[in-house]
This record gives sequence, structure tokens and C-alpha cells, in this order.
Amino acid sequence: MPFLPSSFFIPTIFSPETGGAAPPPGEPENFAVTERTAGDVTVEWDAVEGVSYRVQAQIFGEDWGAPSHEYAEAETPLTLSPMNGAGHYEIRIRAENGEEDVSEWVPLSVYLHPSVETSFAVESVAAESIQVTWTAIEGLTARVQAQESGGDWSELVVDDTVAPPATGFMVPGLDPDTHYGLRMRWESVETGAGEWYELDQYTRPEAPTGLAGGPGNWAEVNLTWDALDDDLYTLTIYSGNSVALATGVTGAGGTFNFGAADFGYSLSLTAVSLASGLESDFSASVDVASGAGAAPTNLTPPSQSGALTEGEGINLVATPGSWDGDPVPDVTYEWFQDGSVVSTSDNFTLGNSVGSVVFCRVTATNAVGSLSLDTNETTIISP
Repeated sequence: MPFLPSSFFIPTIFSPETGGAAPPPGEPENFAVTERTAGDVTVEWDAVEGVSYRVQAQIFGEDWGAPSHEYAEAETPLTLSPMNGAGHYEIRIRAENGEEDVSEWVPLSVYLHPSVETSFAVESVAAESIQVTWTAIEGLTARVQAQESGGDWSELVVDDTVAPPATGFMVPGLDPDTHYGLRMRWESVETGAGEWYELDQYTRPEAPTGLAGGPGNWAEVNLTWDALDDDLYTLTIYSGNSVALATGVTGAGGTFNFGAADFGYSLSLTAVSLASGLESDFSASVDVASGAGAAPTNLTPPSQSGALTEGEGINLVATPGSWDGDPVPDVTYEWFQDGSVVSTSDNFTLGNSVGSVVFCRVTATNAVGSLSLDTNETTIISP
């Protein structure tokens, strides 16, 4: 038998086969997140043959006594689902050989991608900007992009990030009355980038220019402005930037009657896009006033004529006379027989009415006032 140095020894191997105890499994290696969305997360690790693995997940900071997710005999890769979008989780893994032989836990801190349900919305629209809003999520940055609608998202007109706690962003540098695609997503170092949430929105037209005007006759006002393309826009005329006096207006001016005999208005215009229906801001205003007008006056009195004898076809005709006024007055008729109105036309036919007293009242009316004159009374006589 060869001589062995005293320092040399043959180690003893402990194993179940020899009745000894195997060493506890080592900690799982290369435990990492490989994919995450708003509702799940996928993890992987280096699996060792003959070793089982337990994976748990919990909302970050919560008690591990009741994990939100637990997977015994887990296999790599493992997808944990469902999970709370935009949530912060701790996920941990350990290796196991039975209930007693377990490794230490290996933890991961994981932020999920935020959900696209972010209340992303358009708050207000101007000719060269669009204000968008959302509900802020702590720790997450919003990225907002814009492009002309239907275009390629690689050709952006706006690409900005907005850090919390901001809840909105004014998308600047846009063209009036142009259709844009808008989108936003959440980003952070921990989560990477979430999914896009998209909106479509037109900008408003530019306000009309060149409004000028002055009084016409009575309630009429003469207005002019710089012409717009009638195939793209109509105009609305406002009083005091609040009351619409005329809508659907086209052309470059005109004479308008706003229905009052004596008024003063501060008038302005807006342009309405036929494509989007959006209305521009108000133009610069112009102060105008109409003429005061004049109530009716009589120049020649009214009269009546016709047969006054019963049996000869008693038909009476009123002649209105002549009237002046601004605007020109309208004339109406009332025939009185024995004190009661019996007709409102300009002629009147009687039946058997011997002794009746008849006359016609002629009234001239315009927006400023009215005036009535009666013809002479006439008594119907027998043949």
C-alpha cells in the first residue's frame, strides 16, 4: 500500500443515498423582469435541474404574510397576472428542496406599465395650440406627441415630456384649422414606456380681420371685413361678444337689419370652420349705431267711397291717403259699423243696413310708432 502524506484526506460526501443531508439549494441567479404591461409582469431566472422554485408578489411595502400572488413549483419564464396597472410591486423568488431546505429570498422591485385609462382629454382649443389634461400618477412622467392627422408618427410636430405633479400640457406651435393626432403615454426609469393613448382634434380657425362699419338707414348697419374662403368658413356677427345677431354669413360685407329702430352695438365677427364646426376667437370689434327713425305722419288723409244706398250693392272702398315715416310705415284698415269692427280689408260690403253708421279707420305703423285716422262717418239710407 502506498504511503500517503498525513495532510491528505478523503472527503465524506453527504447525500440522501448515503443517509447524510444535502446542502440547502443556492439562491436563484439572474432573476429579472423580461416583460411588463399594465396588467402583468414576466420574470425569468437560471433554473437548476432538480431544484424547485417559489415565486411571490406583493404590493410594495405590504406584509408578506398574505402575498397577492404566489406560485409554487414555478417554472421559468413565469408571468404574474393580473396585476394593478401603474402599481409598484415587490417580487421575490427562492429555491426549495422540501419544506426545510430553502434558499434565501431574492427580491425585485418592479413598477408595472401604467394603464392607458388615464383620463387623457382635450380641455381647450385655440388657433395655434391645444390644451390637454390627464390625471397625474406619482412617479410617472407624461410624454405628449402631436402630428398632422393621418400622418406618420415618426414625423412629429410636437414631442415633449411633462413631469408630475403637472396634470396638463399646452401643445404649441400648431396651424389654425388643421386636424391633428395627439397621443400621450406614461414613462419612468423604473417602468420604461407605457402604451399610447390617442386623440384627434382640430385647431380653431383664426379670428376674422378688417371689420368696419357704420349706420345705414333706420335699423340697418353697413359692415365690411376681409373676405374668407366661403368653401371653408361662414361668419357669425355678434353683439358684445355674446349675442349672435346673424349666422351663416358669407362674402366680404353687407347691409344688415338687426330689428331695432334705435340702437348702438359693439359688433364683432367669428369664423366657423365647415370642416370641424369650431368657431374662432372674436375679431376686433367696431361700434356702430343706426339712425333713430321717424314715426308715421299723414300727408293726405284717408277717405272712403262707394254706394251708400241700400239695394244698390253697398260696397265701400277705403283709400289710405299718403304717409311718411322712417322706415316706411305699413297701413292697416278697420271698418266700423255702428261702433263695432266688422272688417279689416280695404273694402267692405254691407247687407240690409239702413240707418247703420259706417266709417273706416286707417292706421300707419312702423318700428318707431303708429298713427290712426278715421274717414268721415256715413249713414246708409234706403232707396
